[in-house]
Amino acid sequence: MRLNAFACGAAVLAGLSLAACSGSSVHSEAGDPADLQRRFHDLHAAILSDNRAEAARITQALLPDRQRLAKALSDAVLPEHIDRILNMHSEFLSDANDVAALLAPGPDQTSVGVFHATVEDLVEYAPGTTAFESFATGARDLARMGILRPGLTFYQVKVRKPGSEYGTTYHLFYWDGEDWAMVGPAWRVIKPAAIP
Repeated sequence: MRLNAFACGAAVLAGLSLAACSGSSVHSEAGDPADLQRRFHDLHAAILSDNRAEAARITQALLPDRQRLAKALSDAVLPEHIDRILNMHSEFLSDANDVAALLAPGPDQTSVGVFHATVEDLVEYAPGTTAFESFATGARDLARMGILRPGLTFYQVKVRKPGSEYGTTYHLFYWDGEDWAMVGPAWRVIKPAAIP
């Protein structure tokens, strides 16, 4: 059964599986969170079918270059901080030794939840909000340090086994104006002491 765009959007907000919303890999023009969720569903399908080339293509498209990454960061961020994040991405790839496996969900992690918060929500980090409940304290710290671009909305993707509270979380996706990209856990390489 194919769900309409409204139902797929509701599934995103509820953090439900997107199996019925998968469709093709045609991407949204405006940064629709359902499209980001669909990408993880497509990634899962590629991994399960052992289509490593497709899994690598989906993953590589989410890893920004310097120009795309700069769109997620404040204008005050120094070039060396951008270098640190790009180097972190490179280290992830060298550790995984396979771009296809970098963001790969486990075989039973078919439920994909997408959660969003603005930079301002992350700065406030009020208990009970999506920012507080679904984003790491490291994301809050980046927002409070002025690293993340004011006014931008960031997204967390959580993949898990249906019915399970626990899963794997991928950090700080954003719409760069043309496509989805991922900052990732940049708090690992940009700490308060490193900010002038």
